[in-house]
Amino acid sequence: MADIRLTQSTAQTQIFTPHMQQALAILQAPALELRSLVQEEIAKNPVLEEIAESPSEEWEEITQEKSEAPSNESEESEVSWDLSSTRHSHSDQDEAQRRQFFFDSLTKPETLAEHLTQQLHLNSSDPQQIQIGEMIIGSLDPDGFLRVSLDEISNLSHSNSEAVKTTYN
Repeated sequence: MADIRLTQSTAQTQIFTPHMQQALAILQAPALELRSLVQEEIAKNPVLEEIAESPSEEWEEITQEKSEAPSNESEESEVSWDLSSTRHSHSDQDEAQRRQFFFDSLTKPETLAEHLTQQLHLNSSDPQQIQIGEMIIGSLDPDGFLRVSLDEISNLSHSNSEAVKTTYN
């Protein structure tokens, strides 16, 4: 009689997707073949376009940026004038500009009083408690400490001291 067995094994294989195959072909291509591959893709895809930028234009752009920058001897020693690295530095500059734009577009940071007022309105719907809470928040010093007595707050808010104490706690 035949013995039936169930076995399980694991194997690790690498599957090259068409995208990976194309990427490898581009990476391994010599310069002339790479140019022809790029030209083929430009011909196939109407959305792609070639921007002809000569090395002299890049050099003029670099020297113009250099002349506009304030002179600092320590910065000058770190600057690389190798044309092969200019594309990388341009992308770094673009990224820095995007990051700066993001930080510039942020509004002013929220103050402690604004944050506490927002929390007060989220946690309470009682108008008297909101009035007392806003009075307490308005009485905080810049360090966030309440330097005014609760009796003074009850007088300013025209509330009894018991309501102020329950709101404070």
